Amino acid sequence: MDSNLNGDGVAGSQWWTTGANHDSLDPADAPQQEEDSYYDQLSSHTDDIDYYSLLALPRDPPPTDAQIRAAYRTLTLSFHPDKQPPHLRETATKQFDRIRTAYETLVDPKKRVVYDMLGEEGVKAEWRARGAMGMGGEAEKLEVGVKAMDQKQFRSWFLGVMKKRERKLLDDMVGSKGSIQLNIDARSMFYRKFDGSSGLRVPTLKATSYTVGYNFKTPFSPSRWIRLSTREDEKEEDEDEEDKKYEKIPDASEEETELEIHAGIGGKLQHFKQVVEFENPDTGKEETQEILLPLVLISQNLTLGATVRHAISPDANGGAARNALKAGFGGSIIEVGGSILPSPTVHTTITKAVPLVKGTRPLQVSLQTSFSDSPWKFPPTFVASATRQFGVRKIAFCNWGSGQLFWPELVKTIFSPVVSLGPLEDTTLIHSGQPSKFEIGLVALPLRRPAHSGRRAEDQEEDLGDEDMDPLEHVAIGNSQESWSCQIHTSPAALQLSVNYARNLFTSKPEEPIWSEWNQEGYHPHSPSCDPRPVRLEIVTTIGVDLSLGWMVSGTRRFGDFTRMGLGIGVEGHKGLVFSLSWNRLGQSIKLPIVVCPLEFVSENLSTLAVVVPWATYSAVEFCVLRPRERRRRRQEIARQRKRLRKLVGKRKADSAQAISLMREQVKRKQAREGSRDGLVILLAEYGVPPSPRKKGDKDTESSGEMIDVTIPMAALVDQGQLVISHKVIKSQILGFYDPAPLRPKVLRIRYLFSGQEHFVEVDDSEALMCPMKSHLER
Repeated sequence: MDSNLNGDGVAGSQWWTTGANHDSLDPADAPQQEEDSYYDQLSSHTDDIDYYSLLALPRDPPPTDAQIRAAYRTLTLSFHPDKQPPHLRETATKQFDRIRTAYETLVDPKKRVVYDMLGEEGVKAEWRARGAMGMGGEAEKLEVGVKAMDQKQFRSWFLGVMKKRERKLLDDMVGSKGSIQLNIDARSMFYRKFDGSSGLRVPTLKATSYTVGYNFKTPFSPSRWIRLSTREDEKEEDEDEEDKKYEKIPDASEEETELEIHAGIGGKLQHFKQVVEFENPDTGKEETQEILLPLVLISQNLTLGATVRHAISPDANGGAARNALKAGFGGSIIEVGGSILPSPTVHTTITKAVPLVKGTRPLQVSLQTSFSDSPWKFPPTFVASATRQFGVRKIAFCNWGSGQLFWPELVKTIFSPVVSLGPLEDTTLIHSGQPSKFEIGLVALPLRRPAHSGRRAEDQEEDLGDEDMDPLEHVAIGNSQESWSCQIHTSPAALQLSVNYARNLFTSKPEEPIWSEWNQEGYHPHSPSCDPRPVRLEIVTTIGVDLSLGWMVSGTRRFGDFTRMGLGIGVEGHKGLVFSLSWNRLGQSIKLPIVVCPLEFVSENLSTLAVVVPWATYSAVEFCVLRPRERRRRRQEIARQRKRLRKLVGKRKADSAQAISLMREQVKRKQAREGSRDGLVILLAEYGVPPSPRKKGDKDTESSGEMIDVTIPMAALVDQGQLVISHKVIKSQILGFYDPAPLRPKVLRIRYLFSGQEHFVEVDDSEALMCPMKSHLER
């Protein structure tokens, strides 16, 4: 029996070639990859140790407690400090502490739940002070402690805790939304000369109007408060007390009610003059002079109101009256709102999906009624809309508004003995009502795919062509994220055609939104992207009934994680040429439209120049400044990551040598017992990147590979004449292993004896291994 159990960590076969260094981590020497992909792989290569692989156990299916204890007991025989000579005791203690930590984490059902989601650091954070399980954490606030929970109940409770943390963070960041718009007039920059030509001069900037708006949303569940009070008073016997004790993660399908409060003010800014009389001290006469007062806001739009929004669950799980309500309105969204400024108004909206034919996409129908004055004066106004998806991308919509209505004469006559209907004669002409309207249009959204598993599972579909796919619950794919829309608007005052087009520029990948990281299925962290930020180009055009053309070309770009800035150029109505600057962050927005040229001076050449110059300037900055700076930063980061990986490889190599030295004697005795009964004896095992043949003309016939000797670690895993490693096990993190060539595909080669016959097997890093097998027999 010629087993290579020298334990020096270097293979003695032809597969190992000395002198290989870790400069192969350079992108040029690694397998052919794009720089972006290589950067992503370097950044995602962590120093964390996988506890499952450390114990040679698979994650899926989850190992049983018996399997975990058996793996721990096997490793204890080799690494327990009491079983080592004095000169190896310190090394054995270090290795044994890692094994014991992995065992204590995986054998504890609650720690294993947290570890599977958040890893080693997550377990430490949640069990320290202020963590969910630590002193002052959420576990202390429970009526019944987490020790009384089984694994399923604990998982549900922990997901609820993390979801609440995330919601609190979001509330702190985007608990409210505000907007500011300041219109500036700079049309004095252009003037007409005596000869009829136009000239330029330094403009005098003048603020013309100002608008500010604010709104915030908050949960609003008075029915839940009433229901909880009733339960406390009545103490229903059939109530499941166990379910009340544990906090559960909110279900997206549960009924939710929210209250939205909004306020705003906007109007023109004007300077007023005041005539002042004073006595001239020089002449002693009374004189008058006009004094320019500060800007005053003349409000034309003052709003203050609130809206309550409630989603009715389609599930019938209440009393008879509740089930009857859900039978007609299940799956609907009901809104009730009102305003006290500028005048008292009340509105009600109901939205429901109505399938025209069973098994087809439903028609989203919405109906709104509103009272803007006393119902004795004017009947309610109505707004109806219908929306339906066609294909994967397209959505058609139709909107109708009744405008201000008046009570018919017949109705007035019928109710005249009871009440006088209709407005007062002196208020009929001054009452400002909304005009009637009719709109129809088609929207094409960007091509979409199902959202990642961080979204609701019931919303995910595997097939892009699925008839039930909701485009609003999927993320866009495709580099450009192209979208367009067209709409026809008619009213007594106008007839207008609008055409919009939008797409991403300067990018090779779509920009995905930031989704929630926690849901009912678990934790789904975001993967950082190193791709260049795209510019979102939007073109809006409108054509009136008199063929007047309005247009706006705008571009927005994200800076940082949550901030977007943009610039727009276009012609708006009769204002003229407008430059619009915008800033948006987490629902807070600022917009500055600047009118730079009167409509009479706008020409094709000026419009083209106004669009081309900013875009050419930004393109020059993007490709001459931003992109080169990002590439330099990325190369520096790659160099730092390569240096970190080289240190990590050296550290893991030293740990591997220590583990092998501790296992060597125990494994030799174990292999001797296997050999005495013609069992499974590992002759040679190697792990890493095998040598590859060089091209014709090269001096050497083979290129240098990076293979390490793992004979002893493999022999340590032999149990009752069998060696089984799941494909879920990370081979480089098995005790005694290390990764000699990070980011490169590796193989595991084993030569072993069984029943006195020599076998050989080679598996990839992601393949499972089972020995012995007849297919491994060498012929």
